Amino acid sequence: RRYAEREKWWDAWEAIRRGVAEAEASHHPETRVHTLLLAIGILRDLKRRVGWQRADQIILKKMKAQPADRPRDAISKLSKERDGYHSTIEAELADDEEIDSLRALARNIARQEDLLECQANVLLETAHCLREPHDPPSKQTQIKEALELLKAQLQRTQSSRHRGDLMGRISTLYGQLGQQADA
Repeated sequence: RRYAEREKWWDAWEAIRRGVAEAEASHHPETRVHTLLLAIGILRDLKRRVGWQRADQIILKKMKAQPADRPRDAISKLSKERDGYHSTIEAELADDEEIDSLRALARNIARQEDLLECQANVLLETAHCLREPHDPPSKQTQIKEALELLKAQLQRTQSSRHRGDLMGRISTLYGQLGQQADA
């Protein structure tokens, strides 16, 4: 069953890759950036699931190898060990080359076409990937840069509905930075 689930995920990833290729052919830069960001999210989730499946298999093998006379000690120890896999998986995802290359492509397209909101989305996606203990100042910097881009986009935007959406996003980001007065 696990094999079947993994196959479905990899099939979904192949469909996303085809979607990215079609977006490249469309010559709509905003669509290309959004498609790349969607692909990054799906790829990250896929790799996270595969990492957890791998971790669960390792723990299951260790569990079977434990002596039967002390099951509680073994379960406690392996539970703590499983928690350690979480940080390992997240660290692998933070340094994943395939995700980084997709993000760099999205960033370059957004910069070349001067798509401020798309640039902000790429920065926020990058900040989302950074783990708090990993690099909090960098995460704060990414959010601040995204805030500035969204403010600039707000000045360019004429649609009242889009302006309202941007103001909501800006407010949320100020809240994430702990600047409640500006939120």
